Amino acid sequence: MVFMNDGSESPPRRDADEPQLFAYQPETAGKITANRRLFEFRPFGRRSTNGTVTFCDRRGADQARAVVVSFTGRPRVTRNGPGLPPLTCEV
Repeated sequence: MVFMNDGSESPPRRDADEPQLFAYQPETAGKITANRRLFEFRPFGRRSTNGTVTFCDRRGADQARAVVVSFTGRPRVTRNGPGLPPLTCEV
């Protein structure tokens, strides 16, 4: 879920009056894992949260992908884990 955290709670929590910008229900045939509990994107000049989100399905690690988010909020897609080893999946 992506929402505007007007209240600046930490950890973030969506209040009823805060706009929900996007919500997605993942497929049940796969698994999504991340090395962060949440990702926080901040205005320019402030550091955001970096981390990696890995997507695996029944096809296994050969078809797995990870989205790596930098401190600036820029995402990139990769087939490798941190330190460049191949991704692993536990489906």
